[in-house]
Amino acid sequence: MSLLLIIDLALLIYKYEDWRNGEEDCLSRFEALTLHRRRLQQAGGKIAMSYDLAGVICEFFPWNEEFSAVPELRDLRLFVLQDLQRAEYIDIQTLGETTLEPEGIVCQLVEAPKAIDAWMELLCDRAEVSPPIATWNSPLLSDRKVNEILAIVENIESEVESRYSLPLVWDEDSWAALLATQDLWPDLQKCVELYFQTNPDLKNYPGVREQAIPFDCTPGFWKSVNRYCKEQRLRRALIQAVTKKVYGILDASLGDESIGEIRRFRVTDFWRVHYYDREDKLLLDEFGPHDIGGIG
Repeated sequence: MSLLLIIDLALLIYKYEDWRNGEEDCLSRFEALTLHRRRLQQAGGKIAMSYDLAGVICEFFPWNEEFSAVPELRDLRLFVLQDLQRAEYIDIQTLGETTLEPEGIVCQLVEAPKAIDAWMELLCDRAEVSPPIATWNSPLLSDRKVNEILAIVENIESEVESRYSLPLVWDEDSWAALLATQDLWPDLQKCVELYFQTNPDLKNYPGVREQAIPFDCTPGFWKSVNRYCKEQRLRRALIQAVTKKVYGILDASLGDESIGEIRRFRVTDFWRVHYYDREDKLLLDEFGPHDIGGIG
């Protein structure tokens, strides 16, 4: 099944007068849309869409305005005309009402209840597969450091409430984490390579290597990963820590230390990886809490 992506309405619906007045958020939202389109094409995925939502997007687009003063709107028009045709259209079966926690992270600056309702219906229908939501790095998102949204879907017929964690993507880093933890996992080799390639800031660390140190994983390591590392947030932290280790990045947060014949480094304050440093190759031996095997 190919990756399906739901686009935040804030990237699709704008006030024309804001473009003309040079509102900064218009350009930042459009840049985010451009990034998401490129990464989605690279991943071979599609935009999830409904006919109602597509109709509302077309209704709000300023078709009759002069675009010469706003070149970005010409590209946005191509999105409406081309990408909406290539989208995967969902036959909406409205079974409930959706609320999001925290509120306001998505659909920010959109003052169109009709459009938001159509967007939420699509979200409600696809919630069972936890679709990622492509949004933009808004001040509200940055302030709260949000990586996902909790969707609470109340089924009208059965009166049963369901909860789904929907990942948010807004930049290259979050896209790398999404693909690594959702599409490439558990191929840790590819996850690490992708994370390094799509995070240029890592290349600015002291001691970084051009080629990663080869590494392998014991069956015990994968047994412990399958037991403990089930959340995307923790998988992302594991991928990030292994990436830093194998690319020789001198980051004190890893807390790399020797414990007899074995070594360990931090994934988070609580989680550790125990490994063997064997000449020019690392062997990841175990993943677990800070006191793996009774070692504090």
